[in-house]
Amino acid sequence: MRVCLLLLILLSSLPISDACNLTTHPRILFTKTEEAAVKKRIKSDPLAADIYKELVRRADLAINFPTCRYHIPDGKRLLRESRHALGVILHSSMAWRLSGEKKYFDRSVRELDAACALKDWNTSHFLDTGEMSTAVAIGYDWLYHKLTQEQRDRYSNALRIKGLNPARSSYTDKKKAWWTDGRNNWAQVCATGLLFAERALEKKGDPLHPARAGALATLKKCHKFYMPSGAYPEGPSYWHYGSNYHVLGLALIRSDSTKPCLPIPPEFKTSPLFIEHLTGPTGYVFNFADANPTRSRVTAAQSWMAREFNHPATCQYLRAKLKKDISGNPRYKYGGSDRLFPLHLLWLPQASEKEAPLLPLDSDWRGSQPIATFRTDWSTKNALYFAIKGGYPGASHGQMDVGTFVLESDGIRWAHDLGSDNYNMPGYFRDKRWNYFRLTNRSHNTLMIGDKLQNPNASPCPMTHFSSEKDQGTTSFDLTSAYQGQAEKVIRNCQFDRKNHSVTVADNIIKPIDSVRWAIVTSAEIQIVGKTAILKQSGKQLRLTRKDNHGGNWTVLDAKPSQDIENQNKGKRILAFTVPASKQLNLSVMFDRP
Repeated sequence: MRVCLLLLILLSSLPISDACNLTTHPRILFTKTEEAAVKKRIKSDPLAADIYKELVRRADLAINFPTCRYHIPDGKRLLRESRHALGVILHSSMAWRLSGEKKYFDRSVRELDAACALKDWNTSHFLDTGEMSTAVAIGYDWLYHKLTQEQRDRYSNALRIKGLNPARSSYTDKKKAWWTDGRNNWAQVCATGLLFAERALEKKGDPLHPARAGALATLKKCHKFYMPSGAYPEGPSYWHYGSNYHVLGLALIRSDSTKPCLPIPPEFKTSPLFIEHLTGPTGYVFNFADANPTRSRVTAAQSWMAREFNHPATCQYLRAKLKKDISGNPRYKYGGSDRLFPLHLLWLPQASEKEAPLLPLDSDWRGSQPIATFRTDWSTKNALYFAIKGGYPGASHGQMDVGTFVLESDGIRWAHDLGSDNYNMPGYFRDKRWNYFRLTNRSHNTLMIGDKLQNPNASPCPMTHFSSEKDQGTTSFDLTSAYQGQAEKVIRNCQFDRKNHSVTVADNIIKPIDSVRWAIVTSAEIQIVGKTAILKQSGKQLRLTRKDNHGGNWTVLDAKPSQDIENQNKGKRILAFTVPASKQLNLSVMFDRP
């Protein structure tokens, strides 16, 4: 990294080379050469044709959407408006370039006019600025040759004053913005927004601004999020957010020169499948950290990563799922999360000439928030699925969910993660974080010892074992650090039995200081018969059977938090049992069909 930064600093005193095509537009991602390639791809690849058809459908919907406005409903974030502007500009301007229909050009201009007329892009919450900078940079660049000189001047001035200059100051001021240090998804979004603004506005002869070197350094630091195997510590929602912007930044840099300074992280070969392994047969993700239980859809970053590494099984799976996503015809809405959908046309991985191997049924993901996943099948909704994590609460967007899991069978998620709560509640990201029910181990499918919270300062709790065989998979996590001062040792072991369609969770707890509660969160009806609890939902059943003899009865607890400002978790309940402390506890619960 030092060599790269020194090179950039040296280059900052020199003019930009002609290799960067600074006398031409468009130059951001979608050059005239790439435009021709995409048009050819649409004719030759049926999936590309489907994506284009969906792009046009969405661009037609966007024509009647209102334009972005200066609306900060929570007093903090303009983010929804920035995202809306980016989605409309990407869809409309790409539809115009591929079809030539003026209505799409006109819609793009309307959005650019609205975005650039805003009094500012809310630099107090710099994600808003980063996304709006990306939106305006793309619109200005892609429409450049059809814009009037007055429009060019107006858009470029707004991009410079409201986006680029504040972003540069974030790197060059005596006190740099906190996100420049590469701590979480903010770094990926904000650094990339700066790079897009720089690229759109730079002219031949301009010196390389030091802030650009800083943004490149920030993106390089973000490589650590994916180490060592491609997982992402902030959960599935932020994988999509951070990774899509990381990929945007890398794609931009690679189009800037034949020898980009930043290499592609090798973990990006496996990372697009991280999300897929986190997705159960129901289509919902294992929403650990501050993520909600949303349906998983393939995003542009997955296409880019798959195309770059061209791994046959990954490409085949993602293409098939993307086709399914499109056929589902999801509703494109104002401020929607699928704003980067058009980029699939640029980055679509190629179809394999030969039949690609199937994805493995099980997966292990190491790093600061290690995860193991198991399933009986990839193709049926009724498959058995189990995903479990270790990790630590202190991660960015982390919760006290160490040891938690989700479980699906027969098309139903039986064991849930409730997800995030309202970010605007007092101290949500600061001193009051552990006062909120959803963020603590009280609301997760894990243990409580003596009604105490997990250790907020725990070291990452590691996965100590993982195996995957034809008929079964097993994994173990050492949760001791999360229960520091509450027990001498806490190990959670799991056995996934494909042959018998069952999962067993076994906890070994040495010298707990107080009673231990074992629990899951569910939306099912619950029937308790002795050591067995039957979950019932939508005409299906799942049985939980205790295999230990440590006492304590199954009980059903309320999942409602103590404060009215929190999400009230309607329809959810907690199935639990509590056992008295002893020198060593060996708890064991088996999930299977009755």
